[in-house]
Amino acid sequence: MSNHFPTAATALLPGAALLLGGCLGATDPALSGGQRVPGTELAICPNDTGFFLSPDGRWLVFEIGDTSDPGYVAFASPRFAVLDVVKAEVREVVVAEDVLALAGEQEGPLAARACWDADGRRLVMPGPGRGSWFAIDAGSPAPGLAAAQSPACAAEGEGDDPAAGVIRIERRSPRRVEITSRAGGEVLAAHEAEGAGSTRIDVGRLRLSPDGRYASYVVTERQGSFASPSRAFVLDLAAPRPDRPRLLAAPVLGSPLWSPQSVLYACTGGRGDSTPRIVRWSPEAFDRQPS
Repeated sequence: MSNHFPTAATALLPGAALLLGGCLGATDPALSGGQRVPGTELAICPNDTGFFLSPDGRWLVFEIGDTSDPGYVAFASPRFAVLDVVKAEVREVVVAEDVLALAGEQEGPLAARACWDADGRRLVMPGPGRGSWFAIDAGSPAPGLAAAQSPACAAEGEGDDPAAGVIRIERRSPRRVEITSRAGGEVLAAHEAEGAGSTRIDVGRLRLSPDGRYASYVVTERQGSFASPSRAFVLDLAAPRPDRPRLLAAPVLGSPLWSPQSVLYACTGGRGDSTPRIVRWSPEAFDRQPS
């Protein structure tokens, strides 16, 4: 049974309404200036994990697999690849035999809880057992996934982002959420569910671009325990007056992430709508009018 349900949604600004278009289906990121990241064609973005971008923006780690193979099980045969963003080179991660054996017993790495260590080169993943750790050395010429010793490491929380000090998300009703300025309380954008079956709309994964100009976030409509495909938006905070938020991609898997150069990355597609793909938007793309 599908976990998608058709609904309509409107992104609103004071005195204006922007219809996002009927059923919430897949959208083409190219319409908003997004470009598929070369070398990520095998990305699968399982379980909304998405991908992992190193703090300096140099390394992009993503899970790969043949989802057309009915026997493929991600947790039992973990496969990753590392993209050197600067050199545009992709290397598949070699998984140690003991890690494969542990994964087969469901004792392998939990990619959804991964984070980067202090030097920004190793992606560390906890295992289900206490004190169990794994790591990918993304900066190695031959990256591998192996058991590792590491202190406790947690993924970045939503409240750790500087956006929390600039703008905030305010719920006006289960079906309406506004994004406001912390400085003056101005409504910068609002999202309202209009579908008869929609019972709630959520806005989250709010992140500020490093240059402070843009905020990215994800919108999801819900009907009970079922959710529509999440959608990624970007909002120009430097506009002289509130500008409408720009729809970047739908569905979006996991959290869109900013590089230090204010390039936005997101994993979009999948869930039966299209093949997952990692897409990026340069700051120049946001300056252009959407197609």
